[in-house]
Amino acid sequence: MRTWVLVLAGVGALVAAACGGSEGSAPRAGAGGEPVSLGGETEQGLRLRIDRVGDRAVRLRFPADCGRDDRPADEATSLHRHRIETEVDGDGRFSVDESYEEDGTDGDEEHVEVRIQGAFAEDGTATGTLEVTSRWWNGQSREFSDDCESGSVGWTADQPPVEGDDLVVPLTDPVWLAPAGADVVVTSESGAVVRVDAATGEARALGDGAPTEGDPNVPTTVVAGAAAPPATAPVWMRDVAAVAGGVWMVDPATGAVSRFELADGARTATIDQPLDDMAAGPDALWTVSTNVFKTGYALERRDPVSGAVLASTPVQRGRVIVAPTGVWYADSTWDGGRLSPVDPATLAIGPPFDVDIALSGEDPVGTNDRIWWLDVEQRLTSIEMAGGRTATVDLPSEPDAVAGDTTGVWTVHEQEAVARRVEGGRVVRTVDVPDGFWNVAVTADGAVWLAGRGAEAKEPRVVRLDPAVTTG
Repeated sequence: MRTWVLVLAGVGALVAAACGGSEGSAPRAGAGGEPVSLGGETEQGLRLRIDRVGDRAVRLRFPADCGRDDRPADEATSLHRHRIETEVDGDGRFSVDESYEEDGTDGDEEHVEVRIQGAFAEDGTATGTLEVTSRWWNGQSREFSDDCESGSVGWTADQPPVEGDDLVVPLTDPVWLAPAGADVVVTSESGAVVRVDAATGEARALGDGAPTEGDPNVPTTVVAGAAAPPATAPVWMRDVAAVAGGVWMVDPATGAVSRFELADGARTATIDQPLDDMAAGPDALWTVSTNVFKTGYALERRDPVSGAVLASTPVQRGRVIVAPTGVWYADSTWDGGRLSPVDPATLAIGPPFDVDIALSGEDPVGTNDRIWWLDVEQRLTSIEMAGGRTATVDLPSEPDAVAGDTTGVWTVHEQEAVARRVEGGRVVRTVDVPDGFWNVAVTADGAVWLAGRGAEAKEPRVVRLDPAVTTG
């Protein structure tokens, strides 16, 4: 069941006059007596934040669930794009009573009313209530929906945000991420592919279709590849697979899947048939190939350097998942979905579990003992490899993306501006991330990377979260 989340956003902090008083559980000031930011939660379990704006004002990021499950997903406008600022009076109290509109599509509009009451205590913490009412104006039928009301929701801000000294690399339109050792390979909306060095933040474009040297939007050194091979049928997939010192990717110049060396960007191999899916294993490239008419599919294990097929077996259309402990294949049929183990040597497909993994959207993630994915309702779901027990994780808001390592996964949540670490069936760590729209990857050293656009200025960038907070 989809939960529609209304989020009111901003970034906010304590005012100096509101920070005085006795010592409390939360820091009252940073170096030099400067007020510090506050984090906390609403009664609905959603992350909130308060930051300072000038001497006597705060900016607020307050999420709220309106409690309506019958709202269409495409009408779930993210209200946290609307920034809320307010003054704090002499006794540490503040309030918000605003109405505004968010533009939708085809003449649709969302009409929002926000009421927030809050007060800072002598120890620098803050408490209060939040209330949201929202209704949609349908531009085609020219009518309003019923009100969606959160009711009065209590909140508490009594802790510093969990954030560190992140590495931020500005790039042009970064979209997808793929681990390459401790580094990441990033693809852009324009088809460019860039390797980002984890130690220095240096970005180097790979392939003939990458931006040219001197592009003011991409701080990269471009290394030209070999002459482009003849174009093949377009490959409609977003996968980038880094394996054996190179990266296999859809070359924007040809539409073919080619290998480019991570060391110097040279093209060294090309697969001359259409692919429908691709994943990197520790010593192989795994693909799902098809034909130009998409009338048949084959699961293949390929040489990671040359791309030559080493083993192949016919399959229904699906996705290949390489986990630390094995290879799995998820296909979809009219009767539902199946997830099956694959013998990596013979490609024999074992007994399936009945589970429906979408063929589009976020790639499934394999850990030591589970396969994880976001289901059709955007819930984080997993299946235990030994026994087939399927379960969803109860998260405060919908995750937008998921990535993992051997023992768990990370989810990112635009509505709350956080990343959450999930191990087993529970959240073990929550980290504040920059406001924005992010995809996520975890590299071999356990670092968490984001790629996308910041929400405020919509600046495109890649962010490596500080390991001190993601592993602490």
